Amino acid sequence: MKIRIGQWMVLAGLLATTAFGADKQPDANSAGASAEQLAKPTLKSGETLLSGTFTWAQKPNEIHNIYVVLTPSGSNSEWNAVYLFKWSKKDTTFTGTVKGNLQNGTLSGDATPPDKKRIFHFDGTAKSGVINYTSSETTGNKHANQGSGSFKLETSGAAT
Repeated sequence: MKIRIGQWMVLAGLLATTAFGADKQPDANSAGASAEQLAKPTLKSGETLLSGTFTWAQKPNEIHNIYVVLTPSGSNSEWNAVYLFKWSKKDTTFTGTVKGNLQNGTLSGDATPPDKKRIFHFDGTAKSGVINYTSSETTGNKHANQGSGSFKLETSGAAT
C-alpha cells in the first residue's frame, strides 16, 4: 500500500513563520517559494480561524497555505477542527480536533483525511496568538515525524 504522506502536510511540516496580517494570507514568497492561493473561509458565529503555511519535510522548497476553522467542543479549550489547504493543486479538507490555549500556552491537535488511513498530530506552544509546533503522522503501526510550522490566531466569528 502506497502512503500519500504529502496530504498530511496540512499539519505536518509547517514552516515556522512570524505573524502576518489578519486581512491577508501569509507571505509565502518571503521563504523563497510561492504558495498556491487559498480562499479565506467565512466564519459562522462562535468559530475561530487559524491561518498559516506549511512545508512538507520531503519537499522543503514548496510552501502551502492552510486555514483551520475551529468550532467549540466541550470546554473553552477544546475545538472540532476543519483543516483547509491545497495539495497537488486540489482543495483538500481534513477534520480533527485541537485542545489547549490558542493565545498563550500549550496545545495539540489531530487531523484525519477523508479516507481515514492515517492520523496527523501536532504539539505546539502559543505566544500572543502565534502557534509554533512540530507534527507527525501515524499510518498503521508506522510513525513518522513530518516537520514543524506556525499558525496565527486570526479571528473569532461574531456572536449572534
